[in-house]
Amino acid sequence: MNNPGTILLAAGDASRLADTRRVLESAGYTLWTAQSGALALELAHTHLPELVLLDENLPDLSGVEVCRQIKADPELKWTFVIMLCAVYADGDSQSHGLEQEADGYITLPVNDRELAARARSSLRIKHAEDDLRRREGETRSLYQAMTEMFALHELVQDASGSAVDYRVLDCNPAFERLTGFTRQKAIGALASQLYGTGKAPFLDRYAQVAQTGVPFTFEAEFAPMGKWFHISVFSPERGRFATITADVTPYENELARTQGLLQQVEQSRRALVSILEDRRLAEEALKESEARFRALIDQAPVGINLSRNGKSLYANPELLQIFGLREEEAAGLPLVAYFAAPHQDESLERTRRYSLGLPTPPVFESVCQRKDGTEFPVHVRTTSVELADGLAVLAFITDITERKRAEEALKEYNTRLEAAVEERTRELRQAHEQLVRQEKLATLGQLAGGVGHELRNPLGVINTSVYYLKLVQPDADEKIKQYHRMIEQQVQIAGMIISDLLDFARLPTADRQPVSLPDLLQRVLTRFPVPPSVQVVRRLPADLPELFVDPLHLEQVFGNLITNACQAMHDEGRLSISARRERGWIAIAVKDTGAGITPENMQKLFEPLFTTKVKGIGLGLAVSKKLVEANGGRIEAASRPGQGATFTLHLPVKEGSE
Repeated sequence: MNNPGTILLAAGDASRLADTRRVLESAGYTLWTAQSGALALELAHTHLPELVLLDENLPDLSGVEVCRQIKADPELKWTFVIMLCAVYADGDSQSHGLEQEADGYITLPVNDRELAARARSSLRIKHAEDDLRRREGETRSLYQAMTEMFALHELVQDASGSAVDYRVLDCNPAFERLTGFTRQKAIGALASQLYGTGKAPFLDRYAQVAQTGVPFTFEAEFAPMGKWFHISVFSPERGRFATITADVTPYENELARTQGLLQQVEQSRRALVSILEDRRLAEEALKESEARFRALIDQAPVGINLSRNGKSLYANPELLQIFGLREEEAAGLPLVAYFAAPHQDESLERTRRYSLGLPTPPVFESVCQRKDGTEFPVHVRTTSVELADGLAVLAFITDITERKRAEEALKEYNTRLEAAVEERTRELRQAHEQLVRQEKLATLGQLAGGVGHELRNPLGVINTSVYYLKLVQPDADEKIKQYHRMIEQQVQIAGMIISDLLDFARLPTADRQPVSLPDLLQRVLTRFPVPPSVQVVRRLPADLPELFVDPLHLEQVFGNLITNACQAMHDEGRLSISARRERGWIAIAVKDTGAGITPENMQKLFEPLFTTKVKGIGLGLAVSKKLVEANGGRIEAASRPGQGATFTLHLPVKEGSE
């Protein structure tokens, strides 16, 4: 099997070298591999490969530097260098590589078989260009060495298709020597301009050869030069003809030498016909390769635009579809017109930097605008390319609307997920706190029964002793009486705590009976006296019906509320107790002028063991709520920080009292 080509693969990734080497060698290529830039340069100088696949990231030298050194070596000048670039690589490796005369690039990742196909295509282009250069060199050498005058011409036709003149496309030194026209002046000039005749000499004969392809020879006198020439005319392709002209003036009377000259001219003609035919075949091969690459660009799933000086030169079908344009609408369209108004300045600045050869980031995101005015996000990758008539900008534009929607959806999902996790965490924390409270309450219930009864007996003894002291010491001084009152008050508080413990530990059973609210409150205020610095205001309508409740339960409830109110006011303020009639109920409000309750604490107000006091176990309100509900009522709390708190009891009335 013939070797399809020699390749040098330089890449820092050993696994890439192994996989790619296996595929390329199985395809018949002669392959050398290097994992560093220094080794790649050494192998290139030693083996002179036809194609170099060059990774932009090497451990010692950058791919751009290796490319520059290869192209600077005269022996490697025509070596094809293809850069291997990552799709989203940071930096400017791809654009810089092309500026250093790399012949193209392949974006990664790409599978090994596709890489082999790209290598095969690159080598075909390389071979076609080498062959074309070789044949052009042979043709040029032959042109230069010929003693005969050679010229390649193109017919110039009018609107009807008739030949009216012919233009010189190429000529050799003999043409310059015999005609007196320099090659620079002759190429591109019309025959009528060169020879000064109204009609180009021998135009009809030349046109016939260019149109039929049938060669012929003749002798004629060129009037501008005053000499006789033997002219051989042939057509390398339709519409063009070539002439090999020999000066026969010195040999008019030497027939033998004239015949020898004619044979020489004919041999030259045949050689030129062969060379021109080979050149035509090479040009067709190159055109076929260009057509394949053009088809790839036309079928590419990404929008491609080529522009120079801010004007569009080419837009592939995908780009036309993305922007909703026709091909004639895109031709010459300013590149800035593709972008939405707020982003046009950025596009102009990038175009300016490319035109000045300044470093420009190759990848960016922007917003473009379709023909119908709708805007959409795009991902743009740009690079500069050197065309025959100047520097141009190649842009790859991808509509990323779906990607942006996916990103937004993912962001929204993450937000919802974070909120759900936070909510779930809060629920778990609350459940944990509730479990801890339940464990405390279970322990408290076990202790409450035994401890409560054990403490009531000594408290009863203390209370009886104080009562006895007060009887036997009626004339005691004020200080002793004050201590008597303090002992009674503290015993009373201890009794309330014990009652709360016992009431909380057991399910309260209400012994409901008709109760007068004014009398009930009077007993509570006597049992739980408020400090002298606290003003008590009672607003009780005279026609209030009797309550239908357990009086002992309600005394304990009101005692807890009044005690809490006085403590919240630090024994100084105003305590308001009011009542109003409702259908089947009486609403009783106990309001203080203390500091109030924060919103955070309001949610935990009736939870067992919750308290903000330095002293206390946090059962007063929890027990009060159980006692009120055991009597068929309900309790509510309302407060604003700095404006005190109000506890409202809704209690049933005696049936028939309403």
